[in-house]
Amino acid sequence: MFCKKCGNQLDEGAVFCNKCGTQQNSEAIAVTTANTAVAGTESREQLIVKMESSLDVMTAMKRIENDIDSLDEQIALHEDKVGNGRRNIIAASGALMMGYGLIVTIPLAFHLQKKHKKQLETLVPQKTSKQAELETLKNDASLLWLPYDYRDCTKFAMMYGYIRNMRANSLKEAINLLETEMHQARVELYSAIAAENAAEAASASKGAAGAASAAAFFSLFR
Repeated sequence: MFCKKCGNQLDEGAVFCNKCGTQQNSEAIAVTTANTAVAGTESREQLIVKMESSLDVMTAMKRIENDIDSLDEQIALHEDKVGNGRRNIIAASGALMMGYGLIVTIPLAFHLQKKHKKQLETLVPQKTSKQAELETLKNDASLLWLPYDYRDCTKFAMMYGYIRNMRANSLKEAINLLETEMHQARVELYSAIAAENAAEAASASKGAAGAASAAAFFSLFR
């Protein structure tokens, strides 16, 4: 049987998932187990039909993910403004104590900080609500055939492409191909970061060596 939330395979009769800790419901597990088993053995054509029947839910999920990304950007902006406001208040207080500041500066800084905090009080609950909507869609009946970890718009789009382009003929093959390509992408990213860091270190070392040579040369004129 499989976890009703994350799709992790469990021992028969398990009450809790040993991966995500979710309490199990036998009826939901039975449906998920049956659908997952079929998805592992069905033909490519049957899988395409099943994936296309999930496109509406995935489209709704993608819209919500975009909304969450937008909210994250706004939240980060206002958090930064709140942090800047705190620093401005401290700086203005210090300047005022030393006789260099204007007394109007501190109330203004407090006002701006309060304004951004109020925005955060609106945005954070909106994000929480969107996340709850996303979680509800992830557990939609049309996605029970798909393991929970792969109920992600980007992963789904990649696997759908594999199946449509005949790079994979089953859900298992699509998942294996996805994991392989994601691993390769991570390796390439880490390699690029390592190469960039090595180049920066070499450049810094070369600059230091040049400075040392120049210092040695000009020391002769002392």
